[in-house]
Amino acid sequence: MRYLHFAGAVELRRALGSNRDEAIKRLPAVLDEFRGKIRLARQSEASKNGLEKIPYLLNREGRFFARVKIPRSLRFDQFGGVTELRQALGSDRDEAIKRLPAVLEEWRQKIKFAQQRDADHATRPDICNPKTLDQIIARDYLAQIKASEEFRSQAVLEWVDAASNETAEKIPNLFQQKGRFYARIKIPLYLREDHFAGAHELRRPLGGDRKRALRLLPSVLQELRDKIDFVRHGEEGALGPGGARHPKSLASIVAADYLVQIKADLELRGGAVFQSDSAVALHKDLWMRGYMGFLNDEELRRLVGNRIEIARRQGWHVCEYGSLEWRNLARGLCISSYEVLARQDERSRNILDGKPDHPLLQKGIARVLRTKRAPARILTFDHIIDAEIKYRSMGRDPRRLAAYTVEKFRRHAQEFAIFRNSDNALTVTAKEAILWRHQLLSTRSLANSTVKQKIQNIKTILNWARYHEPGIVFPHGNPLAGVRPPQSIRQPSHLRTYTLAEATTILRAARLEKEPIFRWIPFLCAYSGMRIGEAAFLKKEDFFQHLDRWYWEVSTNGGRSLKTASSQRRIPVHQALIAEGFMDFVFSVKKGPLFYRKYSKAHRIRPSLATWVRSLIPYLHRPNLRPNHGWRHLFEDLCRRDQMNEDARAYILGRSVGGSRELYGRSDIMLPGLAAAMDQVRPFEIGEQ
Repeated sequence: MRYLHFAGAVELRRALGSNRDEAIKRLPAVLDEFRGKIRLARQSEASKNGLEKIPYLLNREGRFFARVKIPRSLRFDQFGGVTELRQALGSDRDEAIKRLPAVLEEWRQKIKFAQQRDADHATRPDICNPKTLDQIIARDYLAQIKASEEFRSQAVLEWVDAASNETAEKIPNLFQQKGRFYARIKIPLYLREDHFAGAHELRRPLGGDRKRALRLLPSVLQELRDKIDFVRHGEEGALGPGGARHPKSLASIVAADYLVQIKADLELRGGAVFQSDSAVALHKDLWMRGYMGFLNDEELRRLVGNRIEIARRQGWHVCEYGSLEWRNLARGLCISSYEVLARQDERSRNILDGKPDHPLLQKGIARVLRTKRAPARILTFDHIIDAEIKYRSMGRDPRRLAAYTVEKFRRHAQEFAIFRNSDNALTVTAKEAILWRHQLLSTRSLANSTVKQKIQNIKTILNWARYHEPGIVFPHGNPLAGVRPPQSIRQPSHLRTYTLAEATTILRAARLEKEPIFRWIPFLCAYSGMRIGEAAFLKKEDFFQHLDRWYWEVSTNGGRSLKTASSQRRIPVHQALIAEGFMDFVFSVKKGPLFYRKYSKAHRIRPSLATWVRSLIPYLHRPNLRPNHGWRHLFEDLCRRDQMNEDARAYILGRSVGGSRELYGRSDIMLPGLAAAMDQVRPFEIGEQ
């Protein structure tokens, strides 16, 4: 603000005279005046950049969050001591504003439901003083954390010190990737296949701010450890109340017992040891009675007690004799033996491909065999994208992937990897994509077209992997080929287009700007229909003169990328742009880019322009307007209004019309005709500059 509002001054200062008492009397009023000036300057800066404060929307380091304060009376009873609800909305401000109302409505319903539960709880006859109950809960909470307070405070101090020191040693369980921080914790090997679909670790995003990530790390790690402990000791399907070293589910224990007995049968047949048919029939009946629950605990112990004890010594369970878990395990081992007898009978009749019929055994065998399978090759989404980037950059005149396209693919792949707890693309299944699609749609915070784009981008990445290693990666086809994307209603084009009044408002505001991207890109797009990404990368060398008229070239020179091959074109400079002084600006720029000095800053132009436009046309007034792409729609309408030739219009806009004629001509001979067609477009009635 110093240079924009205070002429470069470092501080505000005013003389108060030589009398100390008089100076002290005047000091508060002068300070209030200074603070008022600074406050007005900040408000002006925020309004200029389109960053006026929106209720319940938080901007933190370029990321937007929805947040709502939780009433104090509900925090400990209903929300575990949390003071506010917060949800990430992404880095696009317009998209965040779109998602904000749905998130707020969901939270209001959640708080309303919590208030109703609290009211019902307060009216119970056995509770005479709800406030006293709150105090008891709060004291209990404080008592539980007091024991670890010293350790936690010391850990936080170490993490904060590490955050302030860029050369500090690596912090355990904190992972950084592409400027984003994650908490991660390894999953024990014996739990991966049965309970976490083969994932090697649990990972949770912590944002892009290192200090904030370090503050969140302890609580997130505790949450992940609790999740693993819950699976280890108390998950539904795990046997015993806790304490097992390597807990297995009922299906896994029964399947392991079945496979051991099958192996033993093969060894017995190798030694020519057989049973009589009557003994087999007797055992079958006994095992079936045991599985159906017709035997008491003592009879089950005599039948399968030794095998239950072996499983306990292996650390698979801690079931107590006579408990419900113990009986369920015993019944499962009975059905295991029954199925083994069925396989023995089949082999005696030369049927060698028999498989168990019971669903419990089928499920357990699938798990056991998957656990014993050799570790699969790992091919991450990032490796596939990097290989595609390298492939697209090969050759003398390659067509490279645009930087913002690469960023989009990486972001969507990362979201999918976090959802499935694995970034190994070779293990992707259609079921995972369907569940991800269902989760994205159920939140109602994303448009169906956005969800469709995410699913399609994952399909594209997997197709790239197939193209790089044909016949090796996904030899039977893309696993997501049958996943149907969600359908959406396409908004009418006129809702996304600027009106003449809106375009005039923006162009008038652009005249008052000093920053080149706000001063000239709106005019360029208004009089050419260029994409914002194309205008952002223009260079002084792109402008040339033919006869008595100026043109500029949209090309891939210098490593730039375009959306389609037909996007390469030469556009006449409209007379209104020359009258506005645009060519004077081009001449004043030194060799190189017009609107940025560093290549990395060019990618920020699109969101910056969208935010600036929304400061002039608020989202609530025109929710469907496309701040950047709306210029392209408007120029198309201007060409129709002024009856520009359809072929000239398609060429200037960089659209493909199909047919072989696009492969012919396009030399300097056509440039005067293009200039004449451009002159047909009447200028905007902005007024005098």
